[in-house]
Amino acid sequence: MKGCLSAYANCALQVAACFKNAGFPASLECFEFGAWCLDVDKYCKGFGSSKPGCNKNDLIKKTPPKGSPPPSSTVITTTCKPTTTTPKPTTTPKPTTTPKPTTTPKPTTTTKPTTTTTKCPIPTKTSICEQPSNKKWGYGPGNPVGGIELPVVTCNDLKSDWAKKPFKLYTDSDSTKCKSYPRNSCANACADACKEQYEDCLDTYAQACKKNGKKGRGEEAEESYFDFAASVNTLGRRTFGWTDSYSTAVDKCKAQYKDCLDVNKWKTGKDKCGKFGEGW
Repeated sequence: MKGCLSAYANCALQVAACFKNAGFPASLECFEFGAWCLDVDKYCKGFGSSKPGCNKNDLIKKTPPKGSPPPSSTVITTTCKPTTTTPKPTTTPKPTTTPKPTTTPKPTTTTKPTTTTTKCPIPTKTSICEQPSNKKWGYGPGNPVGGIELPVVTCNDLKSDWAKKPFKLYTDSDSTKCKSYPRNSCANACADACKEQYEDCLDTYAQACKKNGKKGRGEEAEESYFDFAASVNTLGRRTFGWTDSYSTAVDKCKAQYKDCLDVNKWKTGKDKCGKFGEGW
């Protein structure tokens, strides 16, 4: 059960990396990936602590990954045209020189054994930072703008880095590339998480609303929503309820960003990450 829930946490933490790196409209696929992570969570909890038998192969069989199939490639073999080269003119060989005396080779040094980096499996995706609420714009915990969640800030999973920087913002599938923070910079970590959510909101939600074709302030509708959904071959059902115009979507993203900074500016992570591998 512990390993199963850790697998879910690692899956869910990578949703932010998906939105950050996929690029629009491919980033719309990240919702499908996030939905599959929730399937993993349900699968784990379906066994309970007393029921044995949960394993990766059974999980894939019962809840196969969602999203578009991987791209296929085709190998085409063609006959290459023969290349014609002009033969280089022969040159007169240089006179041979007397070889230098050989030198005694330096003694080889023993290479130091490579050290492995201790990495702690993340048991939960619970974040230190808080998703803000706003009645006017309709967002709050569990319901962020466009369904794009705040990236998780929690304990650093690398022991070599943890002592000086116990907190980490998980925005890359390779956690060694994620930014880590000293204990007195927890609020800064949350501010960076807010900024990342804001950028993802603009790059995915606002862009999708723009493609939906609804006019906003001084805007011209682009291709229709249905043409757009067909062009990306996915997520027509996911964006069907997105009725905001581009300008309204941008305003929502901006409002959420401001509220996020306000609600997290005093975060300290006081009771979190007091010891490596604990305090999640």
